[in-house]
Amino acid sequence: MKWWYGITEEDKELDESYISFQITSEMQRMWAHVIWTTDRQQRVLHPGLRKKLFPYMTEYCACNDIKLDCLNGHAENVHCLFPYTLDTDLAHNIYRIRKETENWIKKHKFIEGDEDFLWNRNFIALSVGQSSIEALRTYIKAQEVIHKKKTYRQEFTEIVEKYG
Repeated sequence: MKWWYGITEEDKELDESYISFQITSEMQRMWAHVIWTTDRQQRVLHPGLRKKLFPYMTEYCACNDIKLDCLNGHAENVHCLFPYTLDTDLAHNIYRIRKETENWIKKHKFIEGDEDFLWNRNFIALSVGQSSIEALRTYIKAQEVIHKKKTYRQEFTEIVEKYG
């Protein structure tokens, strides 16, 4: 006898009006706080570039079916908040965003003297609970203020210590 969501196969045969348990898309949604840096953490994302880069990243995501809730960053790092489901290939989406923006930055020569702009190959992705989303959005939006008080290395160390 095989059990299926608490209903046996025999029960199914006896009563075709059984109710199946379906996971809604809202129940499947998870959140990831993703952070990546420029190659060798070079401080090349100047305010003028960020003002163009972040809207471009947002538009790229919207046009390529990549769900992005919010993003911000500073001179050498980017913070993104992604909602995702079990069938989302988050790593592939991050790769696509970074590859596209690397090419876009190079094409438009936003960084003088650096035609070889690259993002660091690595990134950190932290799972975030629904109850923390508003606080995290505020944190991401406050990157400019945060980096007036601490370096990226200090921020990263605090994140790793807090979330392991």
